[in-house]
Amino acid sequence: MKDHDQSCIFCKISKGELSSYTIFESSTVMAFLDIRPFSSGHTLLIPREHYRWIWDLPNEMLEEFYSSANQIAKKLKVVFETDNVYSLTMGEMVPHC
Repeated sequence: MKDHDQSCIFCKISKGELSSYTIFESSTVMAFLDIRPFSSGHTLLIPREHYRWIWDLPNEMLEEFYSSANQIAKKLKVVFETDNVYSLTMGEMVPHC
């Protein structure tokens, strides 16, 4: 599914209608800190367009998504002086991969 869902909080964040503490942006994805983090640095990476599940992303967007996740993880390792950065693919709390 492409474009934006008017009721989706992540779509509102991606369009700038709601504020976020954004730590990474490109033309197709963005990352921001979670407002209810499980741990320090808890980051959400989302496509700017509305897709329900990560497997719905077109291949070229999926490649950029994971490349961005890699860049973010490397930066988080430096900022938090850790060797471990964990990644989960969710989509249960907000229906936006």
